[in-house]
Amino acid sequence: MSVNDRELRDRCAPARFGASLHSRPRRLVVRLTGELDLASDLELRALLRSTTEQGAPVTVVDLSEVTFIDAHAIGLIAAAYTSATKSGRVLGVVGLHGVVADVFHLTGLDALVLTTAYYDGGAAGGQE
Repeated sequence: MSVNDRELRDRCAPARFGASLHSRPRRLVVRLTGELDLASDLELRALLRSTTEQGAPVTVVDLSEVTFIDAHAIGLIAAAYTSATKSGRVLGVVGLHGVVADVFHLTGLDALVLTTAYYDGGAAGGQE
């Protein structure tokens, strides 16, 4: 494989799903990266379920580093939002951009988005 072929393969390779949790006073920040699709279903489902079980009053789902989201992942986020709301908690989504913002808008879920100002210093709650 030539260098050019390797570079092309690396640029065309799908971005892998990644996630990290950051606890802040009275809130939990969930940072997602890469592609949210059927391939990431089990991990995303378990992650969102665990955030619900942790019971933080506010959960922030940061999608600023997500490169793709499909309807299935949107459904998982919507279910987490519903679960949080039913138990008197808040789930907000921040970092919408590009195709991710388009999908949220087309599905009508952009109403879930709360501004980062709501979280006192941005989605992550200030400096790491």
